[in-house]
Amino acid sequence: ASKTSFIAAQINGKVYYGTVNGREWEIYLPKMNAGGPYDLVIISELGRIRITDVYIGEVYFLGGQSNMEWQPQHSGDVLKDLYSTAECINDKIRMYHIPPYYQSEPTNEVVNTIKWNGANQNTVKAFSAVGYLFGKQMQEELDCPVGLIAAPVGGSSIEFWLNDVNYKIVEE
Repeated sequence: ASKTSFIAAQINGKVYYGTVNGREWEIYLPKMNAGGPYDLVIISELGRIRITDVYIGEVYFLGGQSNMEWQPQHSGDVLKDLYSTAECINDKIRMYHIPPYYQSEPTNEVVNTIKWNGANQNTVKAFSAVGYLFGKQMQEELDCPVGLIAAPVGGSSIEFWLNDVNYKIVEE
């Protein structure tokens, strides 16, 4: 962003303008009706970037320990029905898994390319079983697209998942 002075986004036939500050930029989009897929085009004097297959809906962060990390493919036949048939194919359930990445200081940088995947036999079997079941239930109840961001770390201490206030309570 440091090489551009303006930024805009086009989605659903409308253009929204943002701000550029050094290497960072922001564009605030208004509340939109759930749905998709849409094309999102990011525009600057450097050119255009088209992002396809964009959905608008609810997004949930799935953090925790090994119980959130557990994948259906590791359960033998017990959870095979979650991914063994075409019934699990649902583009309105979008999943993104953030692999563990450790560093000593907080960061705003994403270390790998974000790729959202729709639910299907391959993606569901390698995703969080608890997360997928939660997302499936929410998508059915809310009747809108649901995004699931999984960042569990098996074997981590529960204290790492607590905010400062709750950590002090546990510590006492």
